[in-house]
Amino acid sequence: MEYRQLSGTDIVVSRLGLGGIPLQKAEPEQVANLVAAAADYGINFIDTARGYGASETLLGQALKGYRSRFLLASKSMARERETMLKDIETSLRLLQTDYLDFYQLHNLRTPADWQRVTAPGGALEALFLARERGWVRWVGVTSHSAEIMAQAIKSSLFASMMFPYNVVEQQNRGLFQSAREHGLLTLAMKPLAGGFIPAADQALRWLAADPAVDCLLVGMASAAEVTANVQALAQGALGIEEEEKLLTWAQAAGQEFCRRCGYCLPCPQQIDIPMVFLLEGYYDRYDLKEWAQERYAALPVPASQCQACGQCQEKCPYQLPIPAKLARAAGKLASS
Repeated sequence: MEYRQLSGTDIVVSRLGLGGIPLQKAEPEQVANLVAAAADYGINFIDTARGYGASETLLGQALKGYRSRFLLASKSMARERETMLKDIETSLRLLQTDYLDFYQLHNLRTPADWQRVTAPGGALEALFLARERGWVRWVGVTSHSAEIMAQAIKSSLFASMMFPYNVVEQQNRGLFQSAREHGLLTLAMKPLAGGFIPAADQALRWLAADPAVDCLLVGMASAAEVTANVQALAQGALGIEEEEKLLTWAQAAGQEFCRRCGYCLPCPQQIDIPMVFLLEGYYDRYDLKEWAQERYAALPVPASQCQACGQCQEKCPYQLPIPAKLARAAGKLASS
């Protein structure tokens, strides 16, 4: 296993990290075997979240006897100080640990989000207080917005960043280069595009060849998946023909895949288009149907309100057939 050093520390992070979102439906024994396999292979970074259902609870049980082997990260969507403090305390309790190595602002999406977390009484106050109390060692940030992430990187407020990056979503690779230059630990989320990429081994090898990426966070739910991903990275960089074939596939597949760039917004009907497609991905490729439907039901405006006006499609830099995709997503996500 290769490792990268966290800037200004003696902490090293494995190039392959364990993403905890698929664990919501796992059995305790399954998660225990997963954590044991990860430790055996030298994986030392685990990421979960308050919003990942039972993931924190299951990991807390599985990490008994293994806690010192891992850098443990969680995150919260809280935007205010008191809510964030409560979430940190809940994460500590469920993960059965006295401290978390990283705690992250989860999915900052808009300038309004940024204003809320950085304002007096915002979530960043809680994270810095938690750091002073020894509950959290480093503060991080995750996002799907390139503009927000660029602002976060330049703010000098964070020790780590997590952002989507894979062979289909290459458009923001510069963010990782910038983050490395600013001394942040770079965590690539969705290296397999949430299961969209079928050639998982090649996709991981392609991404690992980028020196700006410190850790590839792959959602894994079994020891067998850990073995397969470790073995894939052990093969090293792709050959020229392999890479050409993968990039050709990615270019074609990208005509259907939403990168959640947000250029389609605002929708005249106020539909949160990127969120709808994100939830559809969880429904289709993570086997988290009920979880995705619950979150879809909580959206202020369902995708079924689309009037097919076409404004979103005109603004989409990838010319995706957004109205048709929204209709398809609505059919899946609207629980009966």
